[in-house]
Amino acid sequence: MAVAFALSASLAWGISDFLGGIKSRTVALLTVLLVSQSLGTALMAVLALLHGHWPGAGLWMVEAFLAAVTGTIGLAALYGGIAVGLVTLVAPVAATAPILPLIVGLLAGERPRPLQLAGAGLALVGVILLSLRPGAGQPAGRRRRGAGIGVGLAVLASICFGCFYLTLAVASRRDVVWATMIQRLSSVCLLGATALLLRRWPMLHRKDLSTLATVGILDVGANVLYGAASAIGSITLVPVLASSLYPIEGVVLARFVLHERIARLQQAGVVMVIAGVALVSA
Repeated sequence: MAVAFALSASLAWGISDFLGGIKSRTVALLTVLLVSQSLGTALMAVLALLHGHWPGAGLWMVEAFLAAVTGTIGLAALYGGIAVGLVTLVAPVAATAPILPLIVGLLAGERPRPLQLAGAGLALVGVILLSLRPGAGQPAGRRRRGAGIGVGLAVLASICFGCFYLTLAVASRRDVVWATMIQRLSSVCLLGATALLLRRWPMLHRKDLSTLATVGILDVGANVLYGAASAIGSITLVPVLASSLYPIEGVVLARFVLHERIARLQQAGVVMVIAGVALVSA
């Protein structure tokens, strides 16, 4: 079940982040984050009430809060990177996040089967290949202006998401639903405080609301699925699976929706990621 949950989370995150990043090209980044996170949190509150059982206060709440901080910064960096750069470059770079929890898990003594470890390595190499592309497929002016900033933001997103994977995984082992609830509520509070400090209130057209609702619902669903996978699976392997399909979705959606070119190295990366996932799941 951990494999199914992690892959489902990856699919949901891939669509959510693509839509959120593209929407950030026309709507203020803070508005995209605050509105989508608020709508997702409203759904999470309903799930928490239905779940009912409160596990009691503890260190897990601090871990969930840290997941909110790192996850929010990571999302802001990712959406900002997609807004100014190329999706086919930004999404795969951000998807290298599992390297950090993989290292931490191994240092902590987790020992996946050799075949699973080989699959995790193959999937990560595939993700790295997905992040390599020649500077073609977009107007030269845009490449010069946005590529460097986009990659820098993607690296920041990768680091933050790596920390997010670790902290939410640990918190979820106490209670998946309430860990996600605390994480999402903290995220909305952080974004709201930022809006107050900057005096930037969300300005949104009604036509954008459905897209941001989709972003928020998919994102919170992915968080719950990832938490569930982490609670029963390996902290070494679950983040790899949760990020495995994400860059493929970004590349494919960018190709058919935005008409960005897919380089041959990226095509090879897709094959390696799929093969790696198959080995981890074996």
